[in-house]
Amino acid sequence: LYTLSLCAFVSLAVAGAVPGRFVKQQVKNKTKRALVIKKAAPGQLWRPVSATQYVFEDGEWLEMAVEEFEYDSRGNVIKSTANEDGFLNVVEDKYNDDNMLVERIEKEGEEGGELVNVSKRTYVYDPIVKDYYIQRNGYNWSDGEWVANFYCENNIITRNTGGNIIEIVKELPLMDNMCPAYKSVWNYDAKTGKANEFYYYYNENMTAPLWNLYEEVSYKNIEWDRTDGQMTDGIMELLSGANRVKYADIYYENELDGHIIVTYSGENDYVLKNTFVNPDEVAQEVIYEAIDENGSYRITENIYLDDEYNLVEEPFVTSVETVVIDAHGNMTEDTIEETYSDEMPFVMGEKHEYEYDANGNPTQLTISIYDMDEEEYIAESRTVYGDYIDVAGIGGITADGNEPVEYFNLQGVRVDNPAGGLYIRRQGSDVRKIIIK
Repeated sequence: LYTLSLCAFVSLAVAGAVPGRFVKQQVKNKTKRALVIKKAAPGQLWRPVSATQYVFEDGEWLEMAVEEFEYDSRGNVIKSTANEDGFLNVVEDKYNDDNMLVERIEKEGEEGGELVNVSKRTYVYDPIVKDYYIQRNGYNWSDGEWVANFYCENNIITRNTGGNIIEIVKELPLMDNMCPAYKSVWNYDAKTGKANEFYYYYNENMTAPLWNLYEEVSYKNIEWDRTDGQMTDGIMELLSGANRVKYADIYYENELDGHIIVTYSGENDYVLKNTFVNPDEVAQEVIYEAIDENGSYRITENIYLDDEYNLVEEPFVTSVETVVIDAHGNMTEDTIEETYSDEMPFVMGEKHEYEYDANGNPTQLTISIYDMDEEEYIAESRTVYGDYIDVAGIGGITADGNEPVEYFNLQGVRVDNPAGGLYIRRQGSDVRKIIIK
């Protein structure tokens, strides 16, 4: 949320300071804040049985909820049960063969009572770009049936004879219908077979589509560092992975208005320049640089236009985001510092402090948020993880509640005649930690 707030802050600051197409464009990578499990030995998948959530209030940690997990043999959470003072929130997930989420059902109710359906989401994915959904449906439970809600979305992909994406139409709900709202269009060069033009449209007539060029901006004479023709993002987001744009002419209101020039070094580092017609007149510069072998990185964004729209030599607005990742693959710090003209820096930040067991699995996570008034990090929340089990060792989990009861030790090894101690009990999809006396 703080990152989104900063984006809003920057947009307000810059939008009044730049003309035409130079409205703030975000090209930052989204930081994954979820728990990252350390890579285990081949054939092992260690996952926590539970997680206890706390919040820091009035100088002490207050327990909010205890969440228990069930997994499939690939390590995906297929069921989580959060217990907050006897009130249960249950989430059940299903995955396809590509390990992508295809269904999520949320239920709730009092402990020991009947659970009631709350919401459901379903996903259908593109057969080529297998992590890109072409259909997303959202439902609320009402009067004993699922009723579609605003979460529904369709992304209709059209490909040419070469299998490359030429169009994606995004449909969104309007009343009881799905209506076209946005459209991405890629044109291809007949000689190279690569995309050389990009257009993004919005529809202002829901009954009969009337497409208008978004912000009057289009991109032509595109050159690629690499591409596979499967572009599901806009051109300004294509800076990593299989599609990395290297150059494009930018047209504003059908007139040449500038260029995108990107220089890559290594697998992830790049310098992006967003220029006027004269390529030496840089209005926006974005620098992405890896800062250690763990995957930590820094993104620096400079705006070279002042409040009077004049091009200046030194950055008038600078935003620097630094993300630190530890050796286990978990983010430990994300800070953003923004300077605007001669004003004091605007700082936001978040710290994640992990504790690990002897096997490198997280046992505790404490999150602190930077307080600008106090100029220090203030503890906000804490998660304490329970014992870990090897879900690969346990094997596939079925949904049949009539399955026989099986026991495993905390290393995931099956135990036929468990003696006194702590064990993992499995019966079909019901997997829980128990004590045998």
